[in-house]
Amino acid sequence: MARILPAATGGAHDRLIRALQRGGMAASGADGVWSIYRDRDKRRRIVGTMDAVAVDALVSTGRLCALGETGRILVWSGPAVTGAAATPVATPLIPGKAKPQPRRTPMEQVLAQLSDERTRLRARNAALRLDGDVHRAATPRSVTMRWDGAGAVDGTRRAGDGAGTSHAAAAAARRIADMRTALGSEHFAALLALVLHERPLNRIAADAGWPARTAAKSLAGLLTSLADAYDQRTRD
Repeated sequence: MARILPAATGGAHDRLIRALQRGGMAASGADGVWSIYRDRDKRRRIVGTMDAVAVDALVSTGRLCALGETGRILVWSGPAVTGAAATPVATPLIPGKAKPQPRRTPMEQVLAQLSDERTRLRARNAALRLDGDVHRAATPRSVTMRWDGAGAVDGTRRAGDGAGTSHAAAAAARRIADMRTALGSEHFAALLALVLHERPLNRIAADAGWPARTAAKSLAGLLTSLADAYDQRTRD
């Protein structure tokens, strides 16, 4: 049985917030305690816990939202972490040397290209929806899905059989197909490289045939288009 950690307060609470901002997740557990993971792989070590009151406060202020339909997994939907807040531990300042700038993740570099907080939040939520759809569509585990246009790869069951595939997984697969159609296969592949694989921007640019200096701006535009496509599908 996993060891239950005491709910975090003070500085420990802030550390868990930073973990959520960087792509972690909160998973509901026993007795109203939420386990905080550094990423979305539940096989990894829990970095701490929050009580239901703290989590409810984050949800009510729009900083956490549900990933999926069960509400048992929450991900960050508040302002993207930028600047000094992106570094959890201060780097010692060496006399005579300039203070090093924190290194931003590829997603943070892309979101920084967008002009206002509302647009950045909308783009980040679209990325979270895509990430959730891909993981949801990849179930059951006996089917390994590829969303670069190559379909499914599986030795025992092919995509489209319907056997064992949940309604939610099938619906997610349809949404992914719609997003690929709306954006185009090459642009969709570039977004997957950013959202799912967190590849460096220069690698994404090289694969897409873009000048490296334009990668962040191009991907920011694609995230906005992804948000538009999700909104249009919801209206339809």
